[in-house]
Amino acid sequence: MNYKTYAKALFESFLEKSESEFDSFFENFIATLKNKNKISLLPKILNEVKKYFELAKKQDITEIILKDKKDLEKFKDKLNEMSDKFNLDDLKITENKNIVGGFILKNSRYIWDKSYKEGLLKLYKKLIK
Repeated sequence: MNYKTYAKALFESFLEKSESEFDSFFENFIATLKNKNKISLLPKILNEVKKYFELAKKQDITEIILKDKKDLEKFKDKLNEMSDKFNLDDLKITENKNIVGGFILKNSRYIWDKSYKEGLLKLYKKLIK
């Protein structure tokens, strides 16, 4: 097997397995590379996996839901905090008048709800406990 085949297997297992399952898989992966005297391929494998992640991130559409499109500028700094999990280069902007303020950022893997409504609900739940 060449390094691209190993990289694809590693990337796909990361997507499909839970965190603990992946940790176990990764330990076995490294042991297999050592047993087959292919550990020298590890830097190439990791670079290839990095390419898979960058491509997946670019293809993953990120949607931001705001009360008003003009509010996007207010939240630019907050959004940059999450640039590792969300593709912020191509944002799909959606207006939703039910959001009092703040924003909801989501893609196929993550949802980051920073709407005022969500904050108020969390506060309410803390108060009634």
